[in-house]
Amino acid sequence: MCLCLVCFQANWEPNFEPYVVVPRNVSRYDPRFVGFGWNKVSHIVELHAQGCEFIVLPNVFMIHLPHAPSLDIVRFRSSNNLRR
Repeated sequence: MCLCLVCFQANWEPNFEPYVVVPRNVSRYDPRFVGFGWNKVSHIVELHAQGCEFIVLPNVFMIHLPHAPSLDIVRFRSSNNLRR
């Protein structure tokens, strides 16, 4: 296990989809996104375009609780047309 003691910068790259903690005045998700897909990627692209830096904090964790797949992800995974 690596215990990081200092913050470090993470460089943006296509399809980068981290969970982020940002101040309230930072651009929010585009409200037109509903269901599954690309909301976090789009948000991170917007933050990158605005010149935001992505900093990894040492010994800080977020927990993503498992949940059943949404109907939208089931449709996406089963449709060749949607995955193009």
